[in-house]
Amino acid sequence: MIPLFILEEHHEAFFLWHYALRKGLMPKQGSNLLHFDEHADMNYPRFFDSIFNFPVDLCRIHDFAMTEMNIGNFIIPAAFQGIFNTICWFNHAPACSREPERIFLSTMNNEGRVFTRDAVRNNQKAVRHACFDYYKMNVEASIPVPEGPNVLDIDLDYFSCEKFPRTVNRVNVTKKEYESFANDPYHFLRLCPHHKIRALKENSKYFLEFDRFNEDIVSELKMPESTISNRIKDLVAYLKQFVSAPKIIHICRSTHSGYSPHDQVQLIEEQLLDEIGQIYSVTVQHISDI
Repeated sequence: MIPLFILEEHHEAFFLWHYALRKGLMPKQGSNLLHFDEHADMNYPRFFDSIFNFPVDLCRIHDFAMTEMNIGNFIIPAAFQGIFNTICWFNHAPACSREPERIFLSTMNNEGRVFTRDAVRNNQKAVRHACFDYYKMNVEASIPVPEGPNVLDIDLDYFSCEKFPRTVNRVNVTKKEYESFANDPYHFLRLCPHHKIRALKENSKYFLEFDRFNEDIVSELKMPESTISNRIKDLVAYLKQFVSAPKIIHICRSTHSGYSPHDQVQLIEEQLLDEIGQIYSVTVQHISDI
């Protein structure tokens, strides 16, 4: 039986990998990560604490993952630790790589906080602490994955995705904080380049709202049910033909972040689990139950 875990958001995978290592569900080093996702999630993180001070206790590892990582930067630290030496990112872009790109990793000043990609110049490798082979792939190309123990990672937004997620991002603040933001044109939150923030007062309560626009933007990445069904079948057919049975499987819902469409996520999850069950014998468990 292959253990299959349901995640709510993707950075929970980092904790899950360490849980799986402790339980002997996957090798301690050198696995292949098969990452089916609309997004690469390959950002280079900056930590508050050093990864060289990595905790031993699983509860503290969970806190480390939830504090230091986000949904776009949890893979690089795992590669840095040697958990994966091959990462295959599958999405629907037509371009794919038959040969890997070798990526070397280090941290700034060898402190374990700011992760960087080392350059290789004049055949001289920079000082580094880890490396991995990186493939960009799609199932239509029918290229087999490299041999090795596999970890199967599927985000439901691979099948249908909200390009501009609409979530309720409202924080209740004090009157003092409200006035500080409202009256300061150079407030640090106003200068944030990636989010639109405004201050609101409602019924004697004060709020800061993040990216709450009045109109919805139709996402070209959101697919009809027929396309979703075909994508699920194509993924499972690829696994059956080209991938040896994975050590573990995890499926990420991505509903809190809003990338998986709320009106489709249950349909996608149910059909995906049904199709996976046709080729693998699995035991399904939610991340909160481990």
